[in-house]
Amino acid sequence: MYIRDNIAYAGEAPQLLKVVEAKPENDYTLNLTFNNGIKKTFDFANLLKIACYKPLEDKETFRTLTIEHGVLVWLDGEIDISPEYLFENAI
Repeated sequence: MYIRDNIAYAGEAPQLLKVVEAKPENDYTLNLTFNNGIKKTFDFANLLKIACYKPLEDKETFRTLTIEHGVLVWLDGEIDISPEYLFENAI
């Protein structure tokens, strides 16, 4: 049993999803490995149309990603994307 937000649940608490490895490619794709061992590829190209991700159109900036606490970040944390979104939308 575990408690979250003052609600008791049966079973084990679900493991938080984290990115443990990310390799950017030249075509704005990311080869990702998650803490559950699953590897996926995420195409970032469509997100570049969104204003907050515009700086990543520069391929040099795109390749400067880091992983902080399981989350992909760029530009010292100015830009990030959740591991859950990546996992759900990657192939």
